[in-house]
Amino acid sequence: MFNVNNVKVQSITTSESSLHPIQLRFTQNYKTQRTWDIIETHDTVRIILFNAIRNKLIILRRFEPSVYFLSIPHEDRKHEIDMIKYPSELGLVLELCGNVLNKTDEKSMMQEAKQTILQATGYNIPTDSLEYISSYKSEVGHKCGENHVLYTEINDEMKVASGGRIGEHEVEIVEMTISEMRKYIQKSLPEMRSTPCFLYTMIWFLNEKYKGC
Repeated sequence: MFNVNNVKVQSITTSESSLHPIQLRFTQNYKTQRTWDIIETHDTVRIILFNAIRNKLIILRRFEPSVYFLSIPHEDRKHEIDMIKYPSELGLVLELCGNVLNKTDEKSMMQEAKQTILQATGYNIPTDSLEYISSYKSEVGHKCGENHVLYTEINDEMKVASGGRIGEHEVEIVEMTISEMRKYIQKSLPEMRSTPCFLYTMIWFLNEKYKGC
């Protein structure tokens, strides 16, 4: 899993359907002319999965090309990356189960979340077990989109498949105890490779859903 090699760097005009680069031109304070490059992205759904019987969080590990690229010093971001010096493990991150959304109405979002959970983790959950938590802007710089966060509790009887994939992306299922998660979110790079969304949702979970030791 995560067999990454022959990494090369090149400038592109994106053909990725979920990315829409645009340039915004505007006047600030009635006189200053400004331009701003923006990447419009699809909205996403992220799901906190908690096995309440075994008191374990179900997390995904995956290879993120952008994380890998930004882990390499500028002087070594050449056309072909030295995979011995910079192994693919530098691009591995822990994140919630989730995916881009085709539709953002509540019914469609819940159904897409159910399918993503099944595909990624192999758990077949009832749609009505999904609890809406919050929505927020993914970033406010050059990238814009919305993240929607859901929560559900699972048990081993719901496991009907091996999971391990979201669309074309391979993922690895990681189970973490509450104690392990508390320790993980206190770390920083390079030991902790997760997004602010992940940290926010884990802190929310520990404060709102799991108030044990």
